[in-house]
Amino acid sequence: MAFKENQEKTLQLLHLSQTDPLTQLLNRGTYEARFNECLELNKRNANTVCVYFIDLDNFKDYNDGHGHPQGDKVIQLQAQFLKEIFQRSTDIVARFGGEEFVVVTSNIDYAQSKDFAQQIIDKWSLTKVKHAKGKGAEFVGCSVGYYYETANVNTTITDLIKKADDALYRAKNNGRACAVLY
Repeated sequence: MAFKENQEKTLQLLHLSQTDPLTQLLNRGTYEARFNECLELNKRNANTVCVYFIDLDNFKDYNDGHGHPQGDKVIQLQAQFLKEIFQRSTDIVARFGGEEFVVVTSNIDYAQSKDFAQQIIDKWSLTKVKHAKGKGAEFVGCSVGYYYETANVNTTITDLIKKADDALYRAKNNGRACAVLY
């Protein structure tokens, strides 16, 4: 009996150490470790890799208008959307920090990568959560930057992240609530 209890407590501690408490997504440290493993495997198999950066638009304005508890609910809703879209056990879905999220998928084609990005945008369009104030849109939305390539020996995590992040900034500069491929 004691062995089983210790085993359960160990699994609980492992879960707590790998999971973001607000969203129940992977935390940043676990995401980085899994991404490294994923990339090495995909390099060997010459599979595709797609990295998505997702950022809630004008989130500070939302928090200022509705308060942090409501802001937490919006962050949790974004996490729920990502869990609904990216369901494969090989998909890496994590809270990157604050209102930013990162997803890494592999072994998908270009059309699927584009479809996933649009699904993220569409979830908010259909949900219609009222925004607060400021320069934002009437409803909460997010911007998505993503980068897709076939992994090879020269592919690095740093390059993949930089390109997806650059695409996210372009989405923000294009008026937000859109997805941009690097």
